[in-house]
Order: sequence, then C-alpha cells, then structure tokens
Amino acid sequence: MRLEMNARIRVVGVAVLVPGFLSVAQAREIPVSALNPGEAALASVVVEDAAASLGPLWAGDRLVTDPASDLGLDRFERHGPPVWDPSSGAWYVWANGAIVRLEGDRAVVVAEGVQGRDLDVRAARGVAVSREPDHAIVVWSLDGRSKPRQLLRGTGYFHPRLSPDGASVLVQEARGGGGGLLLLSLDGRVRDLGAGSDGVFTPDGRGVVLAVVSGDGRRVVEADLVHLDLASGQRTRLTRTPDVAEVEPAVSPDGRFIAFVDARTGGLRVARMPARPAAGGAP
Repeated sequence: MRLEMNARIRVVGVAVLVPGFLSVAQAREIPVSALNPGEAALASVVVEDAAASLGPLWAGDRLVTDPASDLGLDRFERHGPPVWDPSSGAWYVWANGAIVRLEGDRAVVVAEGVQGRDLDVRAARGVAVSREPDHAIVVWSLDGRSKPRQLLRGTGYFHPRLSPDGASVLVQEARGGGGGLLLLSLDGRVRDLGAGSDGVFTPDGRGVVLAVVSGDGRRVVEADLVHLDLASGQRTRLTRTPDVAEVEPAVSPDGRFIAFVDARTGGLRVARMPARPAAGGAP
C-alpha cells in the first residue's frame, strides 16, 4: 500500500484499528491526488486532530477540514457554517439574515429574509433550502421569481440537503433507533427512507450514503456506512468495522472516496470505497 505524497501532508505512521489504515498529519485541505490507498477494499487515511465539528466537506476535488478559518467568516456579526455548492463551484453561508456567496473579500447576497443557519444551495438550479428557527424546512428561490415554500415543519426535522439536480431534499428526522431519513420533493411529497442518519446524496443523485448507528443513550457504540439505492430501495453495507464507528459521511465528487468521522475518537478519516456499489453487494 502506498500514499502519494503532497506538500500538505506527511505520513506519520500506520494505525492498527483496521488493516490498511494510514495516519497523516493535520491538514486543512487534502487534494484527491494525495489519496491513493491502493487496492485494499477499505483503506483509510486518518487526519489526526482535524477539526471535525462541521464534519468533512468536499470543495471540488479537495477535502476541507476547517473552511471557516480560511473563508474569513469572522467578518460577519452573525453567521452559520459554510456550505460548498458543487453546481456553482462556490462557498455559501448564512450571515446576518441572508444567504451570501463568498467571493474572496466580497460577500454577495443571493437571498434575503433567511433566518436558518443550517442550509444548502444549488445556485445553478436557482434554489436553496434551510431549516428555520421555527423548525420549518423552507425552499428559497434565488432568482426571486417565487416565494419561499415550506416543505415540512417540526422539532424533529433538521439538516436539509439538496440533491445534485436541486429537485429534492434529504432531511434528517430524530427518531428512536438511530434516527431516520426523509426524501422531500419540491412539490411537498414526502418519502420515508427508513432508519439511518447523516445521509448524503451520491454525486449522480441516484443513491444516498448513510450511517446506521446504535448507541447506549450516551454515546455511539457501533456505526457503519450503508448505500441506499433510491430507485429500488436496496441497501448495501459499505463497511463492517467493529473498531471504527463511521458517521457523517461525505462522498467525493468523483465518487471514489468517502470521508467520515470516527464517532469513537472524533478523528476524520478518508476511505477509498464505492459510494454506489456494484449490484449483488452484501446487505
């Protein structure tokens, strides 16, 4: 197994948690070109001490571990966590009651009257979604041609994320047994995707990668990643790792890598796995 070297990262040792895991020094950005875990079915790079409070984020072909520092969000009196929009190749953030696009030192307002800090944007599709302080999941038109639309409302709904084509929204629901996921169409239809948490769309929009989590009421005891095919509803397990609890997955734009947080240690890891596995995978 080898790791292609890059000036930003340095191999410091081999972890023993799972065969094939490598450990690298802390880095705010890791290019995809630096990740080459060989032919192992599950090989993972560990980013030691990386800030994982926001979970891993892919910005184009780079895995970003601490975007807030580099984007200069302290310029805003109030702001939420930044999100990367793959459709426009830009960073967006809620700031002072608006959704703004970050362009270096400039902050361009794209939607006003927004109070929800947890949001997602598909600017090329002219749409954004947010969870508002009144617990409503709201869709916003970025061209101003239509009024905001409430898709769902309730204290148990959070973390809305748009599909790659901007036509549907994945929402986390607080429920027993490790949470659940809902798929909302922009016309208000709701589909229950079943148990799971931290769901993210695959780059082609045809599947969701999610975490199946079990806990003891105080902490995560076990967690593995699962791929859900949206057309068939088939679930395929991606990981079987008794010593690692994978949560908060993030799929790279090319679908070759999945970044995730190890809930047991808080460490950030990157694994080379198929986000949309071949048919016939183990359930």
